[in-house]
Amino acid sequence: HGAAPSLPKEYMKAINGCPIGPEVGSCGTAAFRKELVVVSDIAADPLWQNYKEAALAHGLRSCWSLPIFSSTKKVVGTFGIYQRNVSSPQEEDLEVVSTFSALAGLAIEQAQTKSDLQESRQHYQSLFEYNKDAVFSLHLDGTFFAVNRAAAQLTGYPRHELLKITLHDLVVPDDLPKVLEVLTDTANGYSRHLDFRLRHKNGAMLYINA
Repeated sequence: HGAAPSLPKEYMKAINGCPIGPEVGSCGTAAFRKELVVVSDIAADPLWQNYKEAALAHGLRSCWSLPIFSSTKKVVGTFGIYQRNVSSPQEEDLEVVSTFSALAGLAIEQAQTKSDLQESRQHYQSLFEYNKDAVFSLHLDGTFFAVNRAAAQLTGYPRHELLKITLHDLVVPDDLPKVLEVLTDTANGYSRHLDFRLRHKNGAMLYINA
């Protein structure tokens, strides 16, 4: 449950995790049907036959529920209003339910997008950090903004030192023009094979195939 500030915690615990279906109270049925479900009398409505005892025990007598849709019309939740008396919604009540359902859909989708983005970033970071090959992320001017462990091991420079130098400091001067040319082509979407030489921190020559 995203939010249910006015409902008893014991009731929320009792219904939490219930599957959606054709006779699963107001919310479960609304999600199943993908439409508004109005139950004016929980005690008498067949949609609540398996759940009414939990609701009635806490004085909940009616429930109106509307599905919450994503922008792609996927059901991502339900928005329900409970009453402590047998009651049917008026037109203005349905407008409120519809408005809050739409707002909830936007909030849920935004939260999911943020979560997916964070997961994607973590996945990328893991692939970057633990890649067995040296990976250098750099700007077109040759300055580094990220390097992985393998890059530090290859060059002999700790990562904090690598981030203070540039590609010009690592690449053998004779090979630098072609490296910069390939870097520009890569930034423009063209992939090319490249053989060049780097200088290890201890002065040794490294032959690189990229």
